[in-house]
Parts: sequence; C-alpha cells; structure tokens
Amino acid sequence: MQRMRPERITRFFFVCLAVLFVCSFNGSLAMAEGLSSKLAEYQLRKAREGDLKSQIEVAKRYETGRGLEQDPQQAFFWYRKAAEQGDARAQFKVGEMLSKGTGVAKDIEAAKGWLDKAAQRGLAAATSALNAIEAAEKEARARAEREAAARKAKAEREARARAAREKAAREKAER
Repeated sequence: MQRMRPERITRFFFVCLAVLFVCSFNGSLAMAEGLSSKLAEYQLRKAREGDLKSQIEVAKRYETGRGLEQDPQQAFFWYRKAAEQGDARAQFKVGEMLSKGTGVAKDIEAAKGWLDKAAQRGLAAATSALNAIEAAEKEARARAEREAAARKAKAEREARARAAREKAAREKAER
C-alpha cells in the first residue's frame, strides 16, 4: 500500500476545511435572511403603529430590498411618515427622493421645502443639497436668459436683413 505524501494530506485537509466553511456560511446566510425577514415584519408592524425608528428602518428596507422587496414608492411613503414626525434624516431623504423623482413624481419645490426643514434641524447634507438645487436653478435661469437673448438677436438680424431686402426692392422698383 502506498503512503500519502504530507503535502497531499495538507491540501486535502484545507479543502475539507474550505468545504465546511462554505457549507456553514450558506446555512448562516439562509438563517440570517430568515431573521432579517422576521425582523422586517416586526418593524413593519411597529411602523404602522407610528414608531419613528421602525418607520425609518422599514423605509431603508424598502429602499435597499433588505428583508422586504425593494419598492421605492413604499420607501418614500415610510420616509415621509417619519419626516412628518420631524426626523431630519427622513426629511432629507424625502427631499432627495422628490428632487430626483425616486418613488414619487419629481417636485423640486416640494423637495426644497423638505430639505429646508432638514437643514433647519442642522443636517449639513440637506444644506448642501439645497445649495446644489439652487445652483442648478440659477444656471438654468442663466441658460434660459442666454437662449432668449440669442433668439432676440437672431430675430433682430432677420428683421434688419428683411428691411434691407425690402429697401433694395423699393429702390430697384423706383428706377
């Protein structure tokens, strides 16, 4: 009978350990997903009862799909519930979602209102988001003004060219 070499024994040992690790990890993952789902159900019940922390957690779960099916509309609904209770981070998320049209129709004015509430509560990210929206609006106004000025200048050039053609036609007719 042939003896196994030590390196083969070592390799076999590590392969067995790796298989055991993967099997135990997959089992832990399935168990964690089950616990996450149960926790999500509990948090959803508490959120419906008006618990602020649960409303935020349920919103995050709907946003990410962790423990609940991903649903941006439900995420917005629960962030708004928490925002209405005065939570600055939830107010920020509602403003952010409104500004991007995530899970809800895009509404910049409403977004600014929610972001302003969050900024007044000291949330720096809300202040930054408000500044970004205002800068984008300022740029859009400036672009619209430039485009309007360009259209006006083009119309004036066309009017001068038309007047010059008409004058030339009259002078030609008078000869």
